[in-house]
This record gives sequence, C-alpha cells and structure tokens, in this order.
Amino acid sequence: MDKKKLMKATWPIHQKVENMPFPKQMFQGKITKKTYHTFIYNEYCCINELEKIGKEKNLFDGLEDVPFATRILNDVSDIEEKSWKREKLESTKEYIDYINSEIKNDDMKIMAHIYVRHCAAMAGGQMIKTKVPGKATMFDFPCDTKITRDRIRDKVCDSVINEVAKCFEFAGKTFEDMEKHID
Repeated sequence: MDKKKLMKATWPIHQKVENMPFPKQMFQGKITKKTYHTFIYNEYCCINELEKIGKEKNLFDGLEDVPFATRILNDVSDIEEKSWKREKLESTKEYIDYINSEIKNDDMKIMAHIYVRHCAAMAGGQMIKTKVPGKATMFDFPCDTKITRDRIRDKVCDSVINEVAKCFEFAGKTFEDMEKHID
C-alpha cells in the first residue's frame, strides 16, 4: 500500500493514541518498573497471539526478522520481581478474543494488525527504549527497520485501512487500562 495514503488515512487515530497520557509518560521516561512490567506483559500476550496466527498463515514469510514476542517475554522476566503478578488487562483479553473470533480467517486483516503493532515497535520503540526500565531488547530488531517497515506496509492492502484504525483503537484501550496502573 502507498505509504502516504495509509498514513493520511490513519494519522488522526495514530495521533490520538500517541498523545494519550500513558504513552506520553513512556516517551518522557516517567514509567516505573512495575508499571512497565504490566504494560509489556500485556504487549507480550497480544503480540504472541498475533504472531501465532501470522505464523500459521505464513504471513511472516520474507519477514522472518519481524516476530519479537520472545524478546518481549525476556524483557518481562528481566525486570520482574517475585512478588509481582502477571495480570491480563481487560483490553488485552478483548484484543485476543477479537483477533481469534473476528479476523483470524482474514489474512489481510491480520496483516493490518501486524503492520500496526510491529511497525510501532520498530519506529516508536527506538525512541523509547532508552527511557524504559530494563534492557528493552524487544526493540532490538535484527534488520534494517526502515526497509522492513516498508516491506510490511507493502503487504497491507487498501481494503483494510479501517482495520489498521481498529488496531490503533485497541492500542488506545490498552493505554487507557494502563492509566489505572501508573504508580
């Protein structure tokens, strides 16, 4: 899909989500280790499920450097303290249910979610990885992230622009849930 067309169509929701209080605090380096732990554990749950579906459908063919759920889980373990519980947020449960019950059989819609979630980690993740607790290895992609983002975007078709926006909406729900967990 044309980069400018996709960005123009999704820019309003992208900006809305990016400017929510929780991501702003992350970009400012104001997230505690425990809060970040809750966030990345939930990111792991969402990404792991999405990648499982994507791999079953061979959507990562030619994009083998893109899956990063294992690195997220390593980051969770890296900062985790024994007394902390791994808690799934309501938004995480809703997202996992949605991708499994509503779009699992639609390769292009799954690809729209891979685009949003993985490109966000490749782009925005590079900006926050020095501002969050722990090693943040989840953002260490073994590839040229700009070229790889373009390759992912090329697999997204015009017909799923609304699904791209929906994925941003789910990210917004996660950020809203996380506001309840800020220490």
